[in-house]
Amino acid sequence: DTPQKPYRTFHLDAHWFVMVGRSNLENDELTFHVSSPGDWWFHAEGVPGSHVVLRPRGGTDAPRARIIAQAASIAAHFSKARHSGLVPVIYTQRRYVRKFRGAAPGQVRCERETMVMVPPQLPSGEE
Repeated sequence: DTPQKPYRTFHLDAHWFVMVGRSNLENDELTFHVSSPGDWWFHAEGVPGSHVVLRPRGGTDAPRARIIAQAASIAAHFSKARHSGLVPVIYTQRRYVRKFRGAAPGQVRCERETMVMVPPQLPSGEE
């Protein structure tokens, strides 16, 4: 019986994978202790949901639009908006995501975010 990985993980392609928090406490842990400043951070806009971190396997190139859309769709799926047709998802580099005074677990403030509209769906590559 192997110990469960702490985060739900999806492999998008040879260069990118995604980690998904399962709770508010895990979201904080993932965002502030596991991820790196150069990782990409995703969250469904305006609704409770998982923090999703997109991490490269080596390399520093920005993710292509297809990879951004896949990561955003995962964030939409693991949010309260999962039954919507299209969900607004914001993303930014993790270095622009911060806790604020009095923030509850899972609550953050982010800067320099971009919004994409995506359908909530999962890729086929869950581990």
